[in-house]
Amino acid sequence: MRHAFSATTVLVLTCCLWGRCLHAQTSRARSQATPPATTVRPVQVDILSLQVTKLPRNQFGQGIKPGANETVAFWLANSGTAVELRLKLDRPIARWDERASRLIGFADDKGGDLTRPPDGETVDQFFDNNKPILIKIGPKSDEAEVIVRGFRTPAPGGTKLRIDADLVFLAGTNERTAERKGLEPKPGTKVTIGPLRLTFREPKDAGAGFRPPSLGRCNQDVMLVMLDYERVDKLIKMVAWVNPQGKAVATSEGSSFAVGGGGTVMIGMPRMTHVDVRVVYYEKSGTITVPLRLETGLGF
Repeated sequence: MRHAFSATTVLVLTCCLWGRCLHAQTSRARSQATPPATTVRPVQVDILSLQVTKLPRNQFGQGIKPGANETVAFWLANSGTAVELRLKLDRPIARWDERASRLIGFADDKGGDLTRPPDGETVDQFFDNNKPILIKIGPKSDEAEVIVRGFRTPAPGGTKLRIDADLVFLAGTNERTAERKGLEPKPGTKVTIGPLRLTFREPKDAGAGFRPPSLGRCNQDVMLVMLDYERVDKLIKMVAWVNPQGKAVATSEGSSFAVGGGGTVMIGMPRMTHVDVRVVYYEKSGTITVPLRLETGLGF
């Protein structure tokens, strides 16, 4: 495994990297992931940052200032030890399977187990800042940015960290694009675009628990589009909503369209009477396991 270290390496991980702007929401539960069948070793691993912060933490995973019930600056919020890295694979990856992935070990070279919460405190892993693994796909289609987090700091005199994890992804091959031009996005319209079978609905009919995406200040130039999709047999990479001038005005993430199930998606876009829809998908897809076996110095 090759480790590349860039001159632009950052020493502190900020929460901004993990911010998202969601263009779509799905109202139905995802189906259970299928067991991983293929092991794919990373072509390259780049370590981007290391953070060590010895602070008490609240239930949300935020660091607390000693002697005061105040959270520290956001860039120190993840108390404990965190390593951020970027994986490059030999194929495109579309989604991360959080439930199937696992952190097997995160330790220092003095035998300290960094995954054990200090003082036996309970850690609620519902909150992102408390999760041992966080993954963001990208920036390229064959890459993923990974945070591995421990709740303790390395033992005094420790010089190395060892990470042992199995990361599970849904990967695709043979990318295809299907497009439908001049579609009228009004309730009742039915259309098939590649592997997607869509039915447009009235956004006002959405249930009380279905929150529309944030569009900033709503005005007459913005419209909400709600649609149902039927069972999907292909892995969707993304759906682009394109105006008559050929510009993509909204994008729906492929993860909004679950393989093997149906659901409801809501999109916000500029108001127009007709829209082109471009669906990018993979002809073949499968679940892969990426073993991460890494040792790095504290100064990397």
